Amino acid sequence: MADTPDHPAPISRSLVTRLIYLIGVAALVIAIVLTRSPGAAASPAAVPLQTTSASAPASPPEITVTGVGAVYGTPDTLDVQMDVSTQAAHASAALSQNESQTNALIQTLTGSGVSTSDIQTASLSIYPTYGSDGSAITGYQVDETVAVTLHDLSTAGSVLDAAARAVGDDIRIGSMSLSISDTSSLMAQARAQAMTDAKTRAGQLATGAGATLGAVISVTDDTQTSTTSPVSYAGLPAASTSVPVQAGSEQLSVSVTVVYQLAG
Repeated sequence: MADTPDHPAPISRSLVTRLIYLIGVAALVIAIVLTRSPGAAASPAAVPLQTTSASAPASPPEITVTGVGAVYGTPDTLDVQMDVSTQAAHASAALSQNESQTNALIQTLTGSGVSTSDIQTASLSIYPTYGSDGSAITGYQVDETVAVTLHDLSTAGSVLDAAARAVGDDIRIGSMSLSISDTSSLMAQARAQAMTDAKTRAGQLATGAGATLGAVISVTDDTQTSTTSPVSYAGLPAASTSVPVQAGSEQLSVSVTVVYQLAG
């Protein structure tokens, strides 16, 4: 009996179907991977975070006080407003007379040692004068005001007296005021006093409240300068008498508002 040739065993239909299914699944997976963005990673699942808000610490208590400091100084400067008034039938004549009298005043002042930088024309006015019925113009009046600063009070009286002699009845003194030329050192003393006064007041209030005075939070300088009243003088004494000028004193005051922290 002749030998039967070897033949491979037939592949079953179910096996072929399974192979085709697996190949399709693999192709689908490869397509999905290729279509995804390079380097893209899967988003991690969001983890809900629960935060608790802690209460903000309370600000430390504060106290606000006002301190005052005052010092006195001796004025060394006199500011004077001198008015020269002239009248004439015509405006040009009144102006010419006023110019002559004003020049005489300025020459007298500079001759008495007053610097030209301390002499200034403050105002000049020309206006008509009327008769008793107020309807007809009888002439014109010219008024010129010269502001003068005198730095030597020991000679100020004699300077004013010389001005009266030079101008005569055409001169008037509108105002006189005394001042201190340099107040920087006095104001520094007043501020130091004001700060000391504020600290003393704050300490007393803190003790009364059973607390301890802490650091300074803020300082506001509300500086107020109080001076002596201006010297008023309506006219000048007789030419033979020197104008009395008394320096007196001038007060300079400082007010500060200070905010302090309080400790328990």
